[in-house]
Amino acid sequence: MDPVGKVGGVARAQAAAPTQEMQRARKAAEEFEQVMLAHAFETMMKGVKTPGLAGGSSAEGMWRSFLVQEQAKGAVKAGGIGIADQVYREMAGKMNGAGK
Repeated sequence: MDPVGKVGGVARAQAAAPTQEMQRARKAAEEFEQVMLAHAFETMMKGVKTPGLAGGSSAEGMWRSFLVQEQAKGAVKAGGIGIADQVYREMAGKMNGAGK
């Protein structure tokens, strides 16, 4: 075995591994997408009328808010609609450009 090749391989693996800063940027981008999707879902839900027996109470409004948050979280976890990817690319470009 070539020890130099091993060391080079480790260096390449470390360079390819996401840094903590990049991981934080990805998390922030996903959280941003979650907020945007939750806002869009909430806007869509405003037009949904509920049946008479179950609808209209303040508890339903609170439950609906939690539902929308979880739907947005699930959508982002499943890959989202691309907002997080675009935001992350922009952030990563700014972070990589800052070192130059």
